[in-house]
Amino acid sequence: MDDFDNLRDDFDFSDSDFNSSPSLDDSPDEFDQLRRSSARSETMFNELTEDGIRTSSSSSRSSGFSMSNFTPGQRVILAALVVLNLLVISIGLMVVLGVIGG
Repeated sequence: MDDFDNLRDDFDFSDSDFNSSPSLDDSPDEFDQLRRSSARSETMFNELTEDGIRTSSSSSRSSGFSMSNFTPGQRVILAALVVLNLLVISIGLMVVLGVIGG
């Protein structure tokens, strides 16, 4: 029982702790600031989505695959992969037909 008494003495549950909380008069200012910042965020979000809609609608006009979507470095890598793919397929066909190995 002494342990609980010591524990109770460690924590002071007086009303003075609750009175030291910020007053409610400060709260509307914080809410107004939050409301203003969220309104700015909403405006920016709307502007970005409108820009995104315009961008996606213009890109949807071009249908299909286009090499202009790739940078020159990506085009070189894509060409090398196509050449390697053709090489592997041709070697595979030669093995199946018995030209190589056997």
